[in-house]
Amino acid sequence: MSLFAAQGELERVLALSALAVAGLVVWLVLAVRACRRAPILPREPRRPVPWGLPDLLMVLVVFLGLQAGMLFAAERLLGPEAIRGPTMYDVDKADTEHLITRLIEHGRSNPAVLILCGLAAVVAAPIAEEFLYRLLLQGWLERLWEEHRGQMPLLRRVLPGGIGPILLVAVVFAQAHFRVATAPEAPQILLLRLIGGGAASLATVVFAVVLLKCRVGATAADLGWNREKLPGDAARGVLAFLLIAAPLYAAQMGLRSFLPKYIPPDPFTLFPFAVLLGFLYYHTHRLAPAIVLHMSLNATTLLVLWLAP
Repeated sequence: MSLFAAQGELERVLALSALAVAGLVVWLVLAVRACRRAPILPREPRRPVPWGLPDLLMVLVVFLGLQAGMLFAAERLLGPEAIRGPTMYDVDKADTEHLITRLIEHGRSNPAVLILCGLAAVVAAPIAEEFLYRLLLQGWLERLWEEHRGQMPLLRRVLPGGIGPILLVAVVFAQAHFRVATAPEAPQILLLRLIGGGAASLATVVFAVVLLKCRVGATAADLGWNREKLPGDAARGVLAFLLIAAPLYAAQMGLRSFLPKYIPPDPFTLFPFAVLLGFLYYHTHRLAPAIVLHMSLNATTLLVLWLAP
């Protein structure tokens, strides 16, 4: 092992150890609060979201259309052969790694690639995914849950509060991150997919904000925004990250060594992560805590990938 690789491995171990210690402190604080019967995160109620299923379907159609447009543009730039990938390749080289992981493997020493990966993983993905999954989908499901829970007494006892919407969105979120084993792709294709996917996701968020404000009169509170509570929400997101980071990375490494190569561990580890994201949104009905938690996880993962030998 080279000196650089050994140094990177040491830095990675130290970073994960620091996360474990910080997480233990947070767990102890929560245990003390639980013993004192103090609420871990008080719930802040709000009016039901004003959007419905037709609005969600319109956002979905725009999102799929933008993704298709991104693929069409990539085909025009690189050619259909490049987009379809090789028809013959060594199956042992196929893997389920995320495209950012593949990009970093190719361009670890390229600052431009690292910056683009950071913007996509730490900025675009958390904002877009929390807006689409937590605000739009979970917010709508919470509205349905409250409207019809009286008709389902058994389900109301089994899944009290907002547990039903939180779990359902967590399942959808985890399933969306399932990947099948694919052939190796050229770095330029990976980079184009990264930029196009991030741009399409953010454009969908902009469209959804304009749609909901114009069509149903959504307010800033409906859209999960409160500037005055932003510092406290950011702190909640960081504390939630420290709470789950060490167990999440331990589970990821354990599943990676246990599961077959063609089954990615991400859906299994992202499910409890999505439950925590949904918990934060359900109790605050603001996006900032979930976005900060999501950003923290993605930034740390990106740093660990970069430090990996």
